[in-house]
Amino acid sequence: MNEIMGDPEKMQDQQAALRVTGLVDTPRRWDLEAISGLSGQVAEAGGRGVSAGSLLEASGPRGGFVSVESEDGAYRASIPIKELSSKGVVVYGLGDGQLPRERGGPFRMLVPGGHTLCWNVKGVGEMRVTAEQEPDSVPANPTH
Repeated sequence: MNEIMGDPEKMQDQQAALRVTGLVDTPRRWDLEAISGLSGQVAEAGGRGVSAGSLLEASGPRGGFVSVESEDGAYRASIPIKELSSKGVVVYGLGDGQLPRERGGPFRMLVPGGHTLCWNVKGVGEMRVTAEQEPDSVPANPTH
């Protein structure tokens, strides 16, 4: 009998996936290996990432906004697709490893120069393309 040994948190991260859904021609589920093989790879803040535009383009988006939601569903930011596609980066690695949960992993959306810091979503599980802007789960300028 084969027994899988290891840290359950690391094993969970190896199976982590980011979904692109909603108003798209082809809904997709991206794991770490698939994301790391996409065109549009970038280095961001000492980490490895892929442009959000590359992820969206691979699914054929047909809407004007993308609701970027944390994997636990507790946090959501609705971002204009043009701005997300041109500025957004999905960070998935740090150094030679995966992006740890304490740094927003396994997938973290960064939108440098975006309209609000709230667009920088930690623990992303889904990018849902929508026709209209959806309500964010937080105010535009929360106090930190």
